[in-house]
Amino acid sequence: MTEEDFQNFVDHVDWTFAKSVPNWPHFYIVEEELDDPEGYAAARAYIRGQGYDGHFFDLGVRYYDLREWTYWSSPLAKSFEDQYMINRCRKEYTWDALAKAGELPPEGFKGKEFSLSPVLEDPEFQSLVSDAKGDAFTVFDVLGTADYEIRHSNVLSWLFDRTGNHHREASFTEMFWEETSRELDLPKLAFKDYAVDREGTNEDEKIDLLLIAEDREWVIVIENKLFSPETGDQLDRYYRYIEDRYAHVPNRFYFYLTPDGITPNREEDEARWLPISYQSVRAAVSLFVTGDLPYRMRDFLEQYLEHIDRNVLKGTEKVERQRNVLRRHGKLFHALPHLLDKDSVRNQCSDEECDQLKSILAVHNEVERELFEFAKQMRAKHGYTRHSGLGHWFTIAPPGLRDRLMRSGLLQAEEELPIVFTFDSRPHSFAVEVMLYKKMPLFRKMKGQLRRVSEEGPEPNRGDQHLVEVLFRRTIVDTDQIIAESLDELKKRIADYFDSNLSQDLHESVDAICTMLESNQPKNSHD
Repeated sequence: MTEEDFQNFVDHVDWTFAKSVPNWPHFYIVEEELDDPEGYAAARAYIRGQGYDGHFFDLGVRYYDLREWTYWSSPLAKSFEDQYMINRCRKEYTWDALAKAGELPPEGFKGKEFSLSPVLEDPEFQSLVSDAKGDAFTVFDVLGTADYEIRHSNVLSWLFDRTGNHHREASFTEMFWEETSRELDLPKLAFKDYAVDREGTNEDEKIDLLLIAEDREWVIVIENKLFSPETGDQLDRYYRYIEDRYAHVPNRFYFYLTPDGITPNREEDEARWLPISYQSVRAAVSLFVTGDLPYRMRDFLEQYLEHIDRNVLKGTEKVERQRNVLRRHGKLFHALPHLLDKDSVRNQCSDEECDQLKSILAVHNEVERELFEFAKQMRAKHGYTRHSGLGHWFTIAPPGLRDRLMRSGLLQAEEELPIVFTFDSRPHSFAVEVMLYKKMPLFRKMKGQLRRVSEEGPEPNRGDQHLVEVLFRRTIVDTDQIIAESLDELKKRIADYFDSNLSQDLHESVDAICTMLESNQPKNSHD
């Protein structure tokens, strides 16, 4: 087994969080529960062969580090051949790392009820909760709906409803479609006659928002996700249900609505669902509220806009305060997503505190959005033209690339540009890449002859591997910097890259890729 084989194995198994010892946050897989026992045996042997000796109290353990994770096999008291589990944890949470930092749990490796006290008693966390209940009063705060999808979906359903008592017919739908089309390549639709279904037509499929044209020309599906994670194969079930029930409808659109416009987790879902952000919702509501509305409705929507700004699209100052809390209690927040559904944990905090905990859990997505928006500003400042992109990335066409590919006979005049330079903002990193679209004829010509032209390879388990081949990658902001540095420091790193290294990467990476393609192109490519 190679490092790449090991990475592929650990990326494609389902890891279980060890809830019985939450103060030692780690995940595990069990050999007998896997469909690939040979892969398990090879991975266990790889850890033993490539790892290093460490400690777990008075027991020896063989650790292996790969990226941000440390792996080991267990039970430690058994011989190597009888160890039927592989575990992993963040590097900073191994026994040796915690011992060095003086942070070993005093109860040892024993089951203990997970306690929220350290973060609930944190003065900055208390300040955040207090501010959320403070002067910026809206009706949504009273209702306790700071991040409940169902309440937002109810408001949106009312706005989308052309027969609603706002008496504005389809104007909000038209505004929403126009705002969404600014980032996505969407066709023009007629919104004259359609119905809005709040939870789909099948009670077993609780689709958040479903818009269906009366003439069955189009159907729009919106899955609304604020700070709660996706549930298993939820998006796949919704997609299959709509595809089956509305197969006769020629235009079917699937939107994944989140605060930051992130893509779904699963590869197949990412290929089907278009990511949109609450920025589009806010822009459409802002435009809608300027029209003719009764005073009480206008006031309600103005409060809704305040609520979106404060609790969904958080400001930079609030994001920094939340990140401070996250840094101080990193181990606790690392375990919390897997425990917050337990009554013994949820009962430790009030609704307002729970809302704040969820908001902090999502704060990395806020950083992603800030860096993404800042990179777009830098692109415009330096005069680069946007080529394509959605969600967390956008691309530019490298200058002169089309002419060179055409001169080499690798691209025809009528073909789309197959290679782009990408700016990719994710919760854990900001990177640039040169990508070759797999749907293009050039990829089919060169399949099997492509190689990477940078030392750094694409991140593992990407959701877009079926769409692109990454030939060059450079990380501008890495995971440790995302955690440790302020937003201003992170933005400076991106600005410095635009000022000093971008033009060189554009020239050198594209030249290396074109040279590789030209040397490997089929002999008849000029014919």
